Amino acid sequence: ELTAVQITKPQGADAELHCPFGNISVISSVCHALGGEGSTKSVFESALDELREQIGVAVPESEEPTAIVTYGSVEKQAELSSMLKTVLTKYGKDGQGNDDWDGWDQDIPLVSTGEDCVPLGTAVLGASVHGRVRVIISVKGTDGKMRPKAKAGLTVQDVATCAVAVSFNYFGGLETNDNKQDRWTEPKVIFDFDRRGPAGPYQIDFTA
Repeated sequence: ELTAVQITKPQGADAELHCPFGNISVISSVCHALGGEGSTKSVFESALDELREQIGVAVPESEEPTAIVTYGSVEKQAELSSMLKTVLTKYGKDGQGNDDWDGWDQDIPLVSTGEDCVPLGTAVLGASVHGRVRVIISVKGTDGKMRPKAKAGLTVQDVATCAVAVSFNYFGGLETNDNKQDRWTEPKVIFDFDRRGPAGPYQIDFTA
């Protein structure tokens, strides 16, 4: 599982700094199942290739990541760091002399985390949703005076894990009786895979 995120809104959170950044936007998320023993490296490289490509499509103005963070057991993170260094070194060699190179190379910092990173992060996300972790901001009232107000300590914007398409049938049944042609219209993708989810209802226009 490889996920690219963009963190913004540095903030002075509570005294324990649960949420030093107020906004996490997921740019892309790539997941692949391992086929069996010996497939880890090949699957990892193809997944990283895909993530790099998706980042280039979603945010073409971006360059190389600020850092790559690993999580899991100490042994697993050591294995991931080794594979990352190998693939990133390859990217660096391939980019030499290429004017369109996006800057991905072995100089990207690799940051390891404690084994309790995931459960601690889950706890902070849950606490933020329930209003247990918040920051105090100043909001101007109707009288023009600034007043303190609490807001959620962290906002996370995820991406869709599937594509949504619609297809219409105006005649009933699956196919015509005379020429066996499909009665369904071509599927129209209204929300693509790996794109950020809309905040509310999604409208489409179609003509019958």
